[in-house]
Amino acid sequence: MRKRAALVFLAASMLLGCGNKDISPSDAGAIPSSEAGYDAKSSDLLPDKTVPVEVTKGILVELNINGGKITELRSEVVGGYPDIGLQHESFRAEVFSSAGELLKRWGIWDPRIELGSEASYTDNVDFTIIFPFYDNLKTFTIKDVKTGENLISVDLTNTLENYCGKNLYNIPECKTIDLNNNGIKDYKEKI
Repeated sequence: MRKRAALVFLAASMLLGCGNKDISPSDAGAIPSSEAGYDAKSSDLLPDKTVPVEVTKGILVELNINGGKITELRSEVVGGYPDIGLQHESFRAEVFSSAGELLKRWGIWDPRIELGSEASYTDNVDFTIIFPFYDNLKTFTIKDVKTGENLISVDLTNTLENYCGKNLYNIPECKTIDLNNNGIKDYKEKI
């Protein structure tokens, strides 16, 4: 039976003290509470220069993890986004432009670990990630921190084209995308 994971990354990070201990199914009940600090390299932290000041839209990607494999269930543009990069880094999320440029990288908590009076590990979990609608956004990926293996790559082309098309490219976020990377913003080609 699939369980729905309600991921409250900030709360989980606070409970965990943002520790960088790797947690596996065998030690899910022994979540660290005394470790402090997020062990990110300065090269991992990219400024949010690609998020226009007036933009408040986000991208929601709903995923499932089962047997260590992540699959996309759906994606859509939403009205906002939470702070990102404040979680224990079990997985690493990355957002890329249509030119393949890395726009942002941040850590993601393992959604199979559920917190409560006792921590538990459950496989086959749906989870949601919401991040900013970055300038010229095209692809979202999740990698395994331990192995560096790419677990999923989500092409957001259809989601962005549908959203921008329905809004006739009259929204600030839609004026930043060039999904085919031909040097001409999509709103100029579509109108």
